[in-house]
Amino acid sequence: MKQASCGDDIMLTLYSYPELFGVADNNGYGLKVFAFLRLAGVPFWHEHIFDASSAPRGQLPTSSMGERRLATVTPSSPISSLSTG
Repeated sequence: MKQASCGDDIMLTLYSYPELFGVADNNGYGLKVFAFLRLAGVPFWHEHIFDASSAPRGQLPTSSMGERRLATVTPSSPISSLSTG
C-alpha cells in the first residue's frame, strides 16, 4: 500500500468503490464521506477498491491512517468520526 504524507504526519486514506460516470464514488456513503472530507479541507488520499473483502465487516467506504484502520462508515455511524483532529 502506498502511504501519502502531509508534512511529518501520515495522511488519511479513504478506501471506496471506483468512480462511475465522473462521480468520485459509485456508492452513496462513499460519496458522502468524500464530499465531507473535501469540503472540510482535510488532506486525504483516495484509493479505489473493487473487492471489499479485506475491509472491516466487508463494507466500503473505510479509512486508515498508516497501518491503522479508523472506521467503517455505515448509515448509523457519525461521519465526524473520520476527523483527523
